Amino acid sequence: EPQMSNMSYCRFRNTASDLSDCLANFHEPSSQEEIDARLRLVKTAQKIVEEGIDIGLIEDPNAED
Repeated sequence: EPQMSNMSYCRFRNTASDLSDCLANFHEPSSQEEIDARLRLVKTAQKIVEEGIDIGLIEDPNAED
């Protein structure tokens, strides 16, 4: 299946919308392929959160005050 890419000028906007859709359907994967993709998505999301913390975009929820 061909993969459609996001144009750089709207990559985050489009992906944020797609992620919201994934979250709304998170407990309803329709196939083993979707179950596998969900795991890849979660692992990528973990890396995104780590990057967000590293650049100061979000606070580390595990940091002690």
